[in-house]
Amino acid sequence: MSSGHFSSRRSNSSDSASTVAGPVSVAGTTNGYGFRSAGGDALSIEMQFLNPRRRFPLADEYLPLVYVTHEQVEDLRETCEQLMADALELAGMFAWEDSNNNELVGEHRDQWKVHYQRPHVTLYRKKRGKDAIADELEDATDDSNGGLRHFVVSGQIHDMSLEDVEYGLYCDATLDERAVMADLYRELFLDAAVLRSFETQTPEDPFHFFGIKWLAHLSPADKFISPRDFAFVEYSQRAVGPKGEPLLVKVQHSLSSKHVDAMNRREFDLVRAQMSCTTVYRHDKRANNVQVIARGHLDPCGNAPTIMTRAFLTRLAPTLVEVAHSADVKYIMRHGLVLPKEAFFARRNALKAHGRHRLQCTACGKRFGRLKRHLTQCRSCGEAACGHCLMTYTLCLPNHERRDAEHPSAVIPERFCLRCLYSGRVDRKGQRMDGFLMGGQDAPSTAGPTVDEDDDDDVSVVEFAMLGEGPGHTMHAAITEAQRLQRLKQRYLENEKRKYLSGNHQTPVERFVMAATAALQATTGFHEMNHSIGEQNALMRSLQREYAKMRVGVQRSHSNPQEMRQNRLAEWQATEYQHTMALSSPNLNDIDSD
Repeated sequence: MSSGHFSSRRSNSSDSASTVAGPVSVAGTTNGYGFRSAGGDALSIEMQFLNPRRRFPLADEYLPLVYVTHEQVEDLRETCEQLMADALELAGMFAWEDSNNNELVGEHRDQWKVHYQRPHVTLYRKKRGKDAIADELEDATDDSNGGLRHFVVSGQIHDMSLEDVEYGLYCDATLDERAVMADLYRELFLDAAVLRSFETQTPEDPFHFFGIKWLAHLSPADKFISPRDFAFVEYSQRAVGPKGEPLLVKVQHSLSSKHVDAMNRREFDLVRAQMSCTTVYRHDKRANNVQVIARGHLDPCGNAPTIMTRAFLTRLAPTLVEVAHSADVKYIMRHGLVLPKEAFFARRNALKAHGRHRLQCTACGKRFGRLKRHLTQCRSCGEAACGHCLMTYTLCLPNHERRDAEHPSAVIPERFCLRCLYSGRVDRKGQRMDGFLMGGQDAPSTAGPTVDEDDDDDVSVVEFAMLGEGPGHTMHAAITEAQRLQRLKQRYLENEKRKYLSGNHQTPVERFVMAATAALQATTGFHEMNHSIGEQNALMRSLQREYAKMRVGVQRSHSNPQEMRQNRLAEWQATEYQHTMALSSPNLNDIDSD
């Protein structure tokens, strides 16, 4: 790197929000993947304020550069493996046998104090004793000002399987990392990227990753403290616990500016912070949740007051356990399921033209009344949906239509209907349940477990269950996955039953499915509480699989979400054309009728 490149940088000697007294030339480009401020473009703001939200996410050519040698990579691997081995001993600090108990046990209570506590997560920070101060000074870097604090975390991720956590947290591409981090940090998120990948997932370990990542987010006190960025090596893999239970372990360890280029230039104004965190995930079969424990240290560095470390710890705690939406947002962004601006507003105008009172919810079939004020749409399919059938996800969308001077951030909340979300979950996981749900047990196979060619980073229930306790554990994994989507499936099933029962033109396949549904519901004890919950969910999953096949219209093994959405858009555009040609006719077809 030339010396002129280094001369364009400045040291962050001040950690307060700064302004510029004159015009600032910040050259940049817009290539569809990221933005940098450029005077005169449609989204530019007053340059003297240097709002960091406007400059992110960055295009690939502006991401930090990595300087590591082969020997340094091997040293990083050894460091991560040692941290991972130490993390497996964290189970002794908490009572893991009690799923909802996040309290420390034994002598650990005297060393840590509660910093952040919620029903599903508790973060402890180390007490300021003589030994604690010595440890923190030993871990502190030259940029630290004494704000380094050690922490441990215990929490639960409710109604999720270990497979869901594995799919949502595994990110080996910048698009996936940006989607997951935007959902975790919400309005504080600026940018994230995968800078270097040394090792990625394998068929034997779909959670394995070894590489260098980068994260930038606003400080909790954004008006007074500069944004922070973290450059760290990440090492994750499956592991086996002391009792033979399957675990997921992820290590994140900070790197200095010697290894990853610092982003402290005037146009970015980021302060490089330090963080080390090792997280362990374990599935609790009795409570049907994923238990989480983590340990590490955090130092915001810069000239931030020591008390600001507590604010950073408070913001860090929820990101370790609130990963319920990670798998969905990752799937949405990977497959480009956000409807473009033109198509989205065209669909909205079409819905308004036919009157709200004639519309019905695309998920549950509920009719909208005349007094409904706002027309709520799914951002994926553009159909109208009621508030009960919509979920809000936080996405990073640089080209969003609401991004302007008043809202310079690329982080935008968008709503998606349960119908689209369920189709995505069926697409990435539903077909892997076929062997269990059709036969009631896993079919014998002579071949080893493999990963789908179309979805390399997804994990089958068969593969993950092989780390468990045998066939019984495998069937339990299938049942817990079905149980997690029970409410959604029941609502979807009732809607489909109503449609097929009221339809006059049913295909032979539809008539066969309706007959099978009636036979299953007539089974003695199907609605009784003493009936096996496993059989109930297996039957429900089998029905849902058949309905999903008819709705999607293609084989799940080669399904294309983008093509599915384009086909649906083409259908309603053809309907709109027919309505325009027959505009003089007083009889208009309902736009949502199937």
